[in-house]
Amino acid sequence: MFTDVTALKRDSRLFDRVQDLARIGGWEWESGSDRLYLTDEAARILGQATTPATVQDMLAALRESDRGALLQALNQAVDSAAGFSLECMGNRADGRTFWIGVIGEANSSAAGTTTMTGTLQDITERKQDEETLRVLARTDPLTGLLNRDAILGELDMRMGDPAADSVAVLYIDLDRFKAVNDVLGHAAGDELLVAAARRISTACGTEGLCARFGGDEFLVLCHAGDDPGLPERIAGRIIDAFSDGFRFG
Repeated sequence: MFTDVTALKRDSRLFDRVQDLARIGGWEWESGSDRLYLTDEAARILGQATTPATVQDMLAALRESDRGALLQALNQAVDSAAGFSLECMGNRADGRTFWIGVIGEANSSAAGTTTMTGTLQDITERKQDEETLRVLARTDPLTGLLNRDAILGELDMRMGDPAADSVAVLYIDLDRFKAVNDVLGHAAGDELLVAAARRISTACGTEGLCARFGGDEFLVLCHAGDDPGLPERIAGRIIDAFSDGFRFG
């Protein structure tokens, strides 16, 4: 017997190509036997040395905090014959980090077994874009320090934390900055701000959180609960950092 499978083969290739373009793969899981089936695209998204054959294999590719969340979502979906949608982070075999959107739905058979079917979507690029936007929203574009909104948010958070013993804020303002802009131009002014930010950040090290508050104003936020003398020492280092003049051209 001969059967023309041209259309079937074409549809299969088209389906594989669509999965590849959309970065979406399919999966199926039999809860009783813990058998997991992944399409080629789903296996590529996970990027493990060996294609996961059980849910435990797939969970091993995820970060620890997401393993429990996915397992709980799967079990709840099986118990309630419902669906779920979850975002998880993990690591591929080559060490690269990935983000996936997992969607699943339970299907109960007459034999009493439950099968989950769903999709895996590679959302790594979207997550990276979101993180870039989040960083940009908190960063001063000229100096690379935190911006005004970000440092005020940090200050609010620390002042609202009952475990925080004390918080110190150092305010730094550059005198005669307007004269630099007027005489040498805004390019020189920007160069001065960048150099000043670098000196302040170096003086603070890891003991203070630095921000450009606006114009030629900077803030340094530090925790002084265990070391009351820390803010004064940081202030001294900042003053020392400005003892050498700034040169332009």
